[in-house]
Amino acid sequence: MSVLITDAGAKHSLAAIRSIGSRNIDVGAIETTRLNMGFLSRYVKKRFLCPHSKGELFVNHIIKILEKHKYDVFLPVIDTSYEAASKYKARLEKYVRMPVANYDSMSIALNKRRTMMLAEKKGVPVPATVYPIRLSDIRDNAKKITYPAVIKTADGAGSGGIAFVNSEAELLLKYPKMVTDKSNLPMIQEYIPGKGQGFFALYNNGKPRAIFMHERIREYPVTGGPSTMAKSIYSDSLKKEGLKMLNALDWHGVAMVEFKLDSRDNTLKLMEVNPKFWGSLDLAISSGVDFPYLAYKMALDGDVKPVMKYNESMKFRWIFPGEILHFLSSEDKIKALKDFMEFDKNIKSDIRLKDPLPNIFQIMLTARMAVSLSLKGKLRHPCGVAKVN
Repeated sequence: MSVLITDAGAKHSLAAIRSIGSRNIDVGAIETTRLNMGFLSRYVKKRFLCPHSKGELFVNHIIKILEKHKYDVFLPVIDTSYEAASKYKARLEKYVRMPVANYDSMSIALNKRRTMMLAEKKGVPVPATVYPIRLSDIRDNAKKITYPAVIKTADGAGSGGIAFVNSEAELLLKYPKMVTDKSNLPMIQEYIPGKGQGFFALYNNGKPRAIFMHERIREYPVTGGPSTMAKSIYSDSLKKEGLKMLNALDWHGVAMVEFKLDSRDNTLKLMEVNPKFWGSLDLAISSGVDFPYLAYKMALDGDVKPVMKYNESMKFRWIFPGEILHFLSSEDKIKALKDFMEFDKNIKSDIRLKDPLPNIFQIMLTARMAVSLSLKGKLRHPCGVAKVN
């Protein structure tokens, strides 16, 4: 049995490589550069350089690999790989099985603007949102918005494609800089204070086959970004809203539905849908929901036995670069150090003594990132900061 995994330089790709490779399944890995942490894993049997990371050129190269090296399952990992696999699904499925949604569903999930509009239609709670149609709308909208607010591009993921603004003047200054496509303008949302919570699922043609939920403990950037430490949780309301959103998309494959638990009224507010494997994938695996393997098996066999229960008291931390950058950016270093030194049997990390080379690479990458962000003056708040009264 064999699987071809994309984006070997991503931490969630490494999680998938380790998960599936440790089960004695042959793993092939793809990346655009030769030096990356996934290629350094002991669980990768074959490494393929791909000069393209998205679109039809990416798919053409994948097909060339599949024609020469037979793989049973293809697992894209990041958003650009997923989008390409979904858009050209019919071509790829002539060579390999893959658990990927159809492009109608994928195109909605990849577009934050369309995602929010669908959520509002289906009754999933969202932040107060303004959807500018023309650049000339911004000046009028700026007077109606409650600050702090967040500018979000339609195609950004995680902390990418966002900027915090605290006044009308700041919005008018920053908004034009965020525009990359005048036909698909960034939306403007109220800033939601509170903890990030995620609902994760594997779907088989519109039906959930595995679920998991988590809450962020720490993140970087501290104003909102990927988890640096998170814990498994169970929440009926989180499950309800997450299922509602993915059911509305008639989903197939893996996805994350990200919310914030609004500290003002204790209600969930949708942040985005990640129609792909997610950065905190390690936590779900450690808690007993092995999404990469389940997705592989579902693609291979057509279905899997549902996994709806898991360890609800697990914590996971991503030391490099996440926890290190979070510590370096913290204003209260004593508290941050105390938090950093927290260890117990229910806290796992992505450091693997049996697979050390990727972690050594991460250490070097972390040092470079820390220096680069510091020199730019963006270590503490790379996306700006929301000033909440």
